Amino acid sequence: MDALTLRLSLVCLGTIALPPFPTTMLSEYASQPLAVVSYASIIVVIDPLLLAIFLSVWRRPRMAHPVPRHVGRKIVTDLVSNVVVFGATMPIAFVSPAAAMWSWLSLAPIKWVLWWSQRGQPGADAAEPQPAEGRNASGRASERVSLGAWCSQRAMSFANGRSPTAVTAIAGDHQREDVRP
Repeated sequence: MDALTLRLSLVCLGTIALPPFPTTMLSEYASQPLAVVSYASIIVVIDPLLLAIFLSVWRRPRMAHPVPRHVGRKIVTDLVSNVVVFGATMPIAFVSPAAAMWSWLSLAPIKWVLWWSQRGQPGADAAEPQPAEGRNASGRASERVSLGAWCSQRAMSFANGRSPTAVTAIAGDHQREDVRP
């Protein structure tokens, strides 16, 4: 992992520790603008960090298991749409906190349209990696998936809207093929 990706990951991990506070504030003081703005602002901070981590490793030359272009575009548009919607609702919260929270539901049709528009692209329905045969500590045969295949599978899941933690998994899988421990 290079220095930039490591720094971004550490900042992201530190930021991800913050959501319980705004979430608790939102659950207890949903009618207060500050609670809604604090929750939206934490999303507006975390998602660009995830985007930066993903972009720092997505287009690296000679990745061991590269993320397909259509999957990368889905991840980028998903994260950007979160930032745009949550960022746009922060000023709304000062007028009507309830309207700001209800406007978060606009992400559902936005993500559906984004997913649908990118659905027919070449390779969009690629098969998921198959488990490889291996041996566990006791010597018995076991099924396991290589880290690279697992990360590619996570990227596909994320692109389909099922796993927002895939960016971290992808960032951990940018080892070059010619550099093995």
